[in-house]
Amino acid sequence: MCFPGILLLLNLNYLLLHTWMNAWAEMLRFADRLFYKANLNHTIDWWNSTSFPMWNRKWNVIVHDWLHTYLYKDMYEIVVPHKPLAIFTSCSSYLQFFTNTSSNISFNNILVWMMFCFANGILMSVYAMGYYSSYNCLSYSNYYANLLLPQSWNYQQQLAA
Repeated sequence: MCFPGILLLLNLNYLLLHTWMNAWAEMLRFADRLFYKANLNHTIDWWNSTSFPMWNRKWNVIVHDWLHTYLYKDMYEIVVPHKPLAIFTSCSSYLQFFTNTSSNISFNNILVWMMFCFANGILMSVYAMGYYSSYNCLSYSNYYANLLLPQSWNYQQQLAA
């Protein structure tokens, strides 16, 4: 399941973040497209990221710039004028500790790609299981249990009856 997950990640990244955005930028005659252009300190090539915070800043420059301009600046200036506000907290403490303690850049890059492979494979499996269990498993008799609990958990009760 890891191979279809990484193919889905790469294809959606190419289709949505590259092709779709370039098409709309071309139709609207927007000339400033900084998808892969180098900044002052680093390049915007997300595939060479060595940590998850670096990837989180680089993977989608369009969304990052929009969030920084319309969320962070407004929150900083209006709601909390004297304290900085963190927009993204994406890494768990274990991954943060693990990637920061190792100084081998190529190992960290491989670790980031392996996490993408496994995470997308697991997500595809869980979504497929939830989709097919919604059609093949019985619903809960309690309305709130039906809203909060996955229907795949009801499958064992269905087999025991």
